[in-house]
Amino acid sequence: MKHKQFTSKNGFTIVELLIVIVVIGILAAITIVAFTGIQTRARNAAWVAEFNGYHKLFETYLGTFGKYPTMPIGDRYCLGDKNIKGAEINAQFTPSSDPTASQVTPPFNPGGYCRDIYYSASRHEYSATLDAELSKVGKVNSTQKTMADLPVSQFGAMGVIVSYQEYTSNPQSGIWLGVMLNSPQGQCPSNINGRVYDYPESNAVYCEVRLPQAPF
Repeated sequence: MKHKQFTSKNGFTIVELLIVIVVIGILAAITIVAFTGIQTRARNAAWVAEFNGYHKLFETYLGTFGKYPTMPIGDRYCLGDKNIKGAEINAQFTPSSDPTASQVTPPFNPGGYCRDIYYSASRHEYSATLDAELSKVGKVNSTQKTMADLPVSQFGAMGVIVSYQEYTSNPQSGIWLGVMLNSPQGQCPSNINGRVYDYPESNAVYCEVRLPQAPF
């Protein structure tokens, strides 16, 4: 007499499937967070390396000419020619976000813009004059800045804070070099913490260092 063998073909229960889906979701979220953190650190590292290059360039200029580049006192400039372009700023512009914001008026600065890129009063520009002076002693390979580099924040779509290299000259406070970094903790690198401006609402921090001996 032959006996039939029965094989269990029971599948996953709904509860088991839900557990699997939840676990996959958690793992995916962890992976995304980790990848985002890696991207942020890499971007910060590139900007700090660029900043250090400019810092050294200014010191080399001082050693060569006995002074820093002569620029209008109190003005601020974007360093490098790879800053956010005017057309890109205007393409992302949303007037309803803030009535005090304004677009960049053509002709656009070919070297781009930095800092509060939607506000004409605090929107800085690339200076071909400053770049030409610094090129007398060397060149820094600038990192391309885009709207995607904006620190994650409620203001991110408006571009209130954007990573930038900045040069500012003031006879009262001296010459400062600064860089905006992504840092929810508001921390600056140990070699760029002469002045620290934390923007907790935008996960950004602005780090400055004062150049030694500031003859103009």
